[in-house]
Amino acid sequence: MGGEFGYGLATDTDTRLEEASTGRSALEAYLSISSLCDGSRHLSQAFFASGVEIYMMHPSGGEITPSNSGSSRTEDSFGIQVLMEPFSETEMGGTSGRSSIPRVDEAGPPPLVHDFSLESSMRNRIVRLEQGESPYLLDKAKGAYWADIKLELDHAPSQREYNRLLEFENRDLHIREKKTESFRLFQAVLERNPTLADQAPYNPQEAFNDFLDQHRDRLDHRELEVDVGERDKAEIAFLNIVIKGLKENGASYVRRIFQ
Repeated sequence: MGGEFGYGLATDTDTRLEEASTGRSALEAYLSISSLCDGSRHLSQAFFASGVEIYMMHPSGGEITPSNSGSSRTEDSFGIQVLMEPFSETEMGGTSGRSSIPRVDEAGPPPLVHDFSLESSMRNRIVRLEQGESPYLLDKAKGAYWADIKLELDHAPSQREYNRLLEFENRDLHIREKKTESFRLFQAVLERNPTLADQAPYNPQEAFNDFLDQHRDRLDHRELEVDVGERDKAEIAFLNIVIKGLKENGASYVRRIFQ
């Protein structure tokens, strides 16, 4: 039975190596031969056990030439080793088939999930403040305030940072809206009571802004104890008290501001 196997293997080997001599690469020839040795861990053993004439790569010209049947097994082993050596990416065509697949560390961050509803709401609120000429938009030209916020949101490095920025800007805008509302009420009281302006220690508008800023400064002095979100909420609560005081007490509340 061993003879039959050797005869069959030699015949198929000769056929497949003939194909290699007509243009097929050494690697393809090797793969064809190795398929005949199912289950064998040592390809050279299959060749030697059956007495198959093996083919070797000639080191000078690159041609496939038959080895002498009486040559030493050392030469045969060298031929098998040459065929079994891995090919570099350059020999296989220059690039690996996996080179076009990005590695995990090369992939960019996942796309941000925008809260377009809140973004649209904030933009419209800013437009209303601009149309009312609010003094609390940092003296920016119309459209510039929202453009700066939008740019920062669009370039947030992560979803978490986007969410944090959006929440912060929404609170900050709420504070500016409350300041604008309280300032309009303050102006209305002064218009109804012209003599009140004379009781201001200096420019009435500056005195009003300093009154609001002093309260925020007291909150910020507790920054190590209270995070910015809680301080913002406390400032909004304070501004609601100012709005209520101006609506209900008018002139008397303005005198309190000027003290």
